[in-house]
Amino acid sequence: MASTPGPVRQQRRDRGRVAPALRHPPAGPRPGLHTGAVTVRRRYTATAERTSLGWWSVQCDQAPGALSQVEDLDDAVEFITEAIAYVEQIPEADVTVAVHVADLPPAEPAE
Repeated sequence: MASTPGPVRQQRRDRGRVAPALRHPPAGPRPGLHTGAVTVRRRYTATAERTSLGWWSVQCDQAPGALSQVEDLDDAVEFITEAIAYVEQIPEADVTVAVHVADLPPAEPAE
């Protein structure tokens, strides 16, 4: 006749096992939960300044460390969006950026 294990032996034997209900997530949506994902787009502003070499230096005001350089100002939004997503560790699709051109110094008069 086999004896059933006592509570202490049963606890030792069950240690490290996953409860049967947690082994596999239930198939399909659970009742009472929303099945759609909510996407939150974050808005950022960046400042573009012309460098002495003719490139544009773009820096995000809200995400320190998000920097980019572009040759053409039309590419600024694309490249700074990638930099912000990397620094903030969020998907690029969740980033909205407005790029503002910094005040340019007045041109020196030609002699």
